Amino acid sequence: MLTWLLKKLRFGQSEDGHGSSSQFEVERKYRLSQEEFDDLPSILRRSGYHFHREQQMTDTFIPALEQDDMIRIRDIRSQGKDSSVLTLKKWTVVEGERVRRERETESLDPVARDCLLEMGTRLATEALLSFSKKRVEYRGERDGKTVTIALTRSTDWVHIPTVPGGRGSFPTMKVRSGKHSGLCREGRLRTPGRRA
Repeated sequence: MLTWLLKKLRFGQSEDGHGSSSQFEVERKYRLSQEEFDDLPSILRRSGYHFHREQQMTDTFIPALEQDDMIRIRDIRSQGKDSSVLTLKKWTVVEGERVRRERETESLDPVARDCLLEMGTRLATEALLSFSKKRVEYRGERDGKTVTIALTRSTDWVHIPTVPGGRGSFPTMKVRSGKHSGLCREGRLRTPGRRA
């Protein structure tokens, strides 16, 4: 089953059958107060960003071999269409800097999705962590690069071990520039008393 999944997902190969080259994106995440979150759409429009899309998402996490690694299935509903995406994230060191290597499918086959969730459920010692959220994306140009700003709020009251405080419904803003694949120089910036 695992061999079939790897062939189905084609991880590690480009369209010509060779190993895909790594590219960098820069990503910053901010945890916001509700007031800050509510003010951002008008601020973004005044700053030249335009509405791109709205998505309803449900993230389900499958146990990974290493604690800091991540395997996530994201079910997405956007513009009346449903899709699923598989994301694998792993920390690595490039030129002395710790960066997160990310591999992601364009669209996850429904049968492969169900197989992965079934295997994850069998491997887990408790129910798989899963929560839903609403994301609204804005896009603009800065210094010749496309910048995407995603405003996200979880619609579930969830426990997230990686978030200080650990429990709640968190409004966040993610700023991303560069191609969304390969290696991600990922940073987390603080606002007073809060951290994404």
